[in-house]
Amino acid sequence: AAADGSHMSGAMIALMPTVEDAERLAIEGGEAAEDLHLTLYFLGDDGSAFSEAERAELLDALKEAMTYNDGPVHARAFGAAHWNAGSDSPSWVWSVGDDRDADPMDTSLHEAHHIATDALAKMSFAQSLPMQHTPWQPHVCAAYSDELDLIIALEERLGPITFDRIRVAFAGNYTDIPLSGRAVTAAADGPLRRQPTDLE
Repeated sequence: AAADGSHMSGAMIALMPTVEDAERLAIEGGEAAEDLHLTLYFLGDDGSAFSEAERAELLDALKEAMTYNDGPVHARAFGAAHWNAGSDSPSWVWSVGDDRDADPMDTSLHEAHHIATDALAKMSFAQSLPMQHTPWQPHVCAAYSDELDLIIALEERLGPITFDRIRVAFAGNYTDIPLSGRAVTAAADGPLRRQPTDLE
């Protein structure tokens, strides 16, 4: 069912891989490179159900939560798995964890997930969000398929993945917020009112 693109009508907060990594990961017959993502929080099947005010509220909260991020997430696809086998939406995914060889000061997957959940906790619509799968399992969906031989293509692409932005998507409309390692609100809202101190 998801292979028909119907999953794109939902809403989510997700990490997006760099353009180079996305193009390297994309497999024939799978998700398009520009659609590959790692979901931080699933907001529901109907992205059009969110009002403009709710979308703006979430974006503002995420920008605030990301004010002091530590830059891109350096992760690693360490395995492949077949999820939802025997259902209407079988999927091949990469299991993703933090890259142990990366700088420990970089933003981690856990920190990125916390940015999303912290922002959502402040939302007026928080109580209406769908239940999430627990525990949270970081993954990137490569293809919605029950073809078992796709594992070959997934395993050929195991290795480092850099996620350089957080995407908020509502039914195909999205906003990307860069994980730049600096105050994103300055770039989003205009010039700083004053020069930051050395400590800042």
